[in-house]
Amino acid sequence: MIGFISNFGLEVKYPLDAVAVYGAVVATASVIFSSIKLWQDRARVTVSPQRGMLLVGCPGFDEDVKHLAIHVFNKGRRIVAIGNVGLQMVDGSAFIVADSINARQEKIISEQKPRIDFYVREEYIDFDKALYLQVFDEAGREYRYYFTKFPTFKKWAYRLNKKRSFKK
Repeated sequence: MIGFISNFGLEVKYPLDAVAVYGAVVATASVIFSSIKLWQDRARVTVSPQRGMLLVGCPGFDEDVKHLAIHVFNKGRRIVAIGNVGLQMVDGSAFIVADSINARQEKIISEQKPRIDFYVREEYIDFDKALYLQVFDEAGREYRYYFTKFPTFKKWAYRLNKKRSFKK
């Protein structure tokens, strides 16, 4: 045991084990709180499509044409720069959404501006063959939204129907 005499003449003794336990508890709590803070600060991007949207009041766009609105949300604290938005089809083909409305707009989502929207005409998309939407950020991460709950079954059904059509 180590002890010392305080200013008031009291002898205080601290066992080394208690100091070690206190240090271990404080260090563990610090690691846990730092990990939680890091986990909260990550980018949490979600993709949500909405079909049948009409663009009303947009000059240069036909108000009778239905669009697929692709909403990209950032629910985290980290700033995310969106690169491209694409659509993957069941047959393996893919295309990138060329959004003319957001062409001049910065594609950065943050806490202050947590959402950005992309629009594409529905007539260009065959939703029976669409597998998922994919959003790429500038860091190369990919975020997906699957149109069906079991996309593997959709692939198998497509391949099975494709084989049957060749046999006819």
